[in-house]
Amino acid sequence: MEELFDSICHTLTHSSLFSGARYQKIAGAHFLYLDGSEIYLADINDAIEKTGRLIVQAAHSYTASSWVIIPHFVRMQNTRIVFRCEVSLLNDTPLCCGRGCQNCVLNR
Repeated sequence: MEELFDSICHTLTHSSLFSGARYQKIAGAHFLYLDGSEIYLADINDAIEKTGRLIVQAAHSYTASSWVIIPHFVRMQNTRIVFRCEVSLLNDTPLCCGRGCQNCVLNR
């Protein structure tokens, strides 16, 4: 799991939007601490939405879609944004169970 978050931090740090990124696991929860530029964070709502998409894309490129990461905005202090990330393994069932699951084989 740490390799996944290290890869996400590496990807986000190498983008021009963040000067630093670090991962920390606290009481079983996964947190990403991102240091952003003031220009990027000028419109905080837009920055939160874009950053969430960047986290998901970075995780998807690393894991080849075997893990699902859902980032949740926690707080912002100065230029640091904190996200809590839910991590789960995709259910790779070959058949539809009929319950309308989010990751249903019919939605792929």
